[in-house]
Amino acid sequence: YNCLIRGFNNGQGNHIPSLWDWSSLRSAVFVDTDYDTFRRSIEGPHGNVHNGIGLQFSTMRSPDDPLFWLHHAFVDKLWNDWQKLRPSNFRSYGGINGDNTQARATDNLDYGYTVNVGVTAVAGGRTAS
Repeated sequence: YNCLIRGFNNGQGNHIPSLWDWSSLRSAVFVDTDYDTFRRSIEGPHGNVHNGIGLQFSTMRSPDDPLFWLHHAFVDKLWNDWQKLRPSNFRSYGGINGDNTQARATDNLDYGYTVNVGVTAVAGGRTAS
């Protein structure tokens, strides 16, 4: 068994400081006009929280910590907020696949899903919004 361990603020206290105020976050992330740029821009604020909480939360064991799920729910909220900023954001998709090919809406995803940008994901003949 492993105990949950955190090292807030590099072990210098029992809390982390505010890493990104709303104005800074908005100017760093919400100005992006395509998904791939947004995805890359949000990695800084996203990673700062992992490193600020520290120890286990800054490793691949971070999903063991309940805070991980709260944190990633907030990242999802930010993505949803970004999608609502302009109509083109809602269907924006892109990036590079694991095999270094350009990501496309026709890519096959894990577990039998395919990308159907902005409408539904399709698996086994069923659709899910």
